[in-house]
Parts: sequence; structure tokens; C-alpha cells
Amino acid sequence: GAPEARHFLEAFQTLVENQPATFTLEYPCHSPAEKRWFRVRVHKTEESDETLYLVVHENITERKRQLELQEKNNALFETITTGARVGILVAGFDGRVIEHNRAVSEMLGYNEGETFDWRSITPPEYLPQDEQVAAQLKKEGSAGLFVKEFWRKDGTRITVGIGGKVIDPLKGEVLCYMIDLSEKHELELQFSEAQRKFAAVSESMRNPLVICDSNLRITYANAAFRTEFTGDLLGSSLARSL
Repeated sequence: GAPEARHFLEAFQTLVENQPATFTLEYPCHSPAEKRWFRVRVHKTEESDETLYLVVHENITERKRQLELQEKNNALFETITTGARVGILVAGFDGRVIEHNRAVSEMLGYNEGETFDWRSITPPEYLPQDEQVAAQLKKEGSAGLFVKEFWRKDGTRITVGIGGKVIDPLKGEVLCYMIDLSEKHELELQFSEAQRKFAAVSESMRNPLVICDSNLRITYANAAFRTEFTGDLLGSSLARSL
């Protein structure tokens, strides 16, 4: 009464009537203890005046289980990554980006489903670091967050924090998470530039200049102050220095 059984009978009858010379059918045959799948192949041949039918059954349970597991993993990846603000991608050690979510597309400027090679969009100064991280992943199976840059599709750079875990050692595939640090990096650059400009101006001043914390301990003294008030100034009390 199973649909597969009816399909097998119909195909076999067609084979008897000299239509195709062979046919193949995959079907489930579950037991109370486990799920099982088989593939049957029937080949018709003529020997003298006799028609023979070669029927071969093959257990394909393991292949079916792998396909089901892959489908579940794909569905899980889609559920987790859709709408996520964190970039998530599956990449290979050879540079392949196998799949990625919308956040990665938005960070790097690629369309969803568009393929790219992470090595080719990595500025050359970061490749030695990438090799070290790859070696760590192969040895330990995971790598914590590290900072690097990518070239966006439009040619600009983006600073990201990225980490990952090996999910298929044989294929060399890694599940990675990625966060956009470009705004933080830009603020750090602006702060460093402000510090540099302040130091250049203050060191060239003729008047003594000193910066103290809330306890009146010296945290910075310019050249004019250091010349007039000698000694180990940093960390000392301003009152004692004067």
C-alpha cells in the first residue's frame, strides 16, 4: 500500500513491456529501532530466448542521514544568521567564502549570494597574521577575536574583529563571526591624532604647562615645565613640585 511500492510495480510493468532497459528507485524501509533507506536498481537483459531481470538493492541509509544533517545545518545557519547584526560566514583555509549572511554583505559591500575570496580582499600587511591564525585553527580548532582589515568592494577599507571555529577539518571549513570596528578604529585614529597635535603644540610652548589628575598628581608636563622644575615629575604631587 505504500506509494513507493506502487511506483516500483508500475516501473517494473513498464520494464516488462519493453520500454526502458533499466530503472532506479529510492525508498524508505524503516524499522521500529531505526530509519533506513534503500535504492533498488532493475536491469532487463535478454539471454538467448529468455528475458532476465537483475534486481540490486543497496543500503543508502548513511548517505540519506548525511543529506538530512546537511539540510538541518543549512536551516539552522539560515535561522541564526538572517537579520543578525553580527557578520557570520563559512570560509575555507584556501580563501573560499562558502556562504555569508546579510551583515557580511553590508559590511563588505557585496550582494547576498555573491561569492568572493577573503584572501584577495585582505591587505597584504595582514596576510602573515592570517597565516598564524590559520595555524592556530588547524591545531586547536578555534581562534578568539583578532583585529584586521578587509578591502570593501568599492575599494575602501573596513576594520573588523573576527574569530572562528573549525566545523569541517577534512574540507578545511571554518564558521566565523565578524563585527564592524571601523567606527571605533576611526575614533582611535582621531584621538591619536589629537594627542599628537597637542604634544607638538605643548612641547613648543615657552610657558610651563602641566596636567594633573583629581589628586593633583602630575600626569603630563611640557618641556618648559620640566626645564624649570627638574626631578621625577610624573606621578608626583604638584604642590611638592612647586
